Amino acid sequence: MLKDLFSNRLFIGALAFFVLCVGGSLLYDQHVKGQTAKALAESEDFLQWWQERNTAEKAVAAEVAESDDAVTASHPEAVGDTAVVAAPTDEIETDNTPDFASLSPEEQQQIFDQFYLQRGLKPPPRGYKYRWKDIGVPLLDEDGNPVLQEEGEPWVEVKYGIGFAPTLEEYEKYEQLQEDQGWAESRGDVAEVARLTAEIEALEASVQRMRPLGALADAVGAEASSKMDAAMDAKFNAALREYDLEHLISPY
Repeated sequence: MLKDLFSNRLFIGALAFFVLCVGGSLLYDQHVKGQTAKALAESEDFLQWWQERNTAEKAVAAEVAESDDAVTASHPEAVGDTAVVAAPTDEIETDNTPDFASLSPEEQQQIFDQFYLQRGLKPPPRGYKYRWKDIGVPLLDEDGNPVLQEEGEPWVEVKYGIGFAPTLEEYEKYEQLQEDQGWAESRGDVAEVARLTAEIEALEASVQRMRPLGALADAVGAEASSKMDAAMDAKFNAALREYDLEHLISPY
C-alpha cells in the first residue's frame, strides 16, 4: 500500500509542495528576525545603551585588576633577590559598535532581551519594533502602552490644530463664492470682486476649528520609504473622515 502511495504522482507533488511551504516559512521567519535585529542594533538608543554597558563592564574589570595589583604589591613572590610583579599593560581602545556577526542567534537574543528588560519592556513581537520618544524612553499611546511599529513600514503621525474646517454646507457655499469671484474677475468687475473677497475671508474666519492639519512621516530603509507618500495620504485622509471633513480630501 505504501509502495502504491509513494508511486502516486499527485501525492508526491503535494508532499513536495508541503516541504517547499515549510522551508519557505522558516526562511522568511529567519529573514524577519534578522531584519528586526539589524534595525535595533543600528538604532541610536541601542548603540548608546551598548556603549554604556561596555563602559560599566570595563570599570568593573579595572577595579578587579586594581585589586589584584594591590594584593600582588603587598605579597610579591620573591625569586632570588628579585620580586616578580605584573608588567604594566596599556588598555587597547576598542570599537563600541556591536559585532553581532560573531555571535550566535541565542547570544544576540539574550543581549536584546536585556536591553528591553532594563527599560521595563517585553521583547517586541516578531517583525515589530518599539517607537522611542527619547533616548531610553519608549513612546506611549493614550492608554500608556508602548507603541509598536511594523518593520519595513513607515511611521506616520497626524498633526492637529485650529484651521479651516467647514461643514459640507459651509464648504459648498465657500466654493460657490470662489466661483462667483472668478467670474467677476473675468468681467473686470472690481467692486464685485472686492465684495466677494470680503465675504470669502469672513467665511474662512468663521469656520476655524480643531482639525487634522497634516501628516509627518519617518521611514527607515528603501521598502519603508517607497510606501511613505501613500501611507501619509491614507492616514491624513482617514483623520479627515473622523472629523467629518471628507469633503476636504483632495481628489488628486
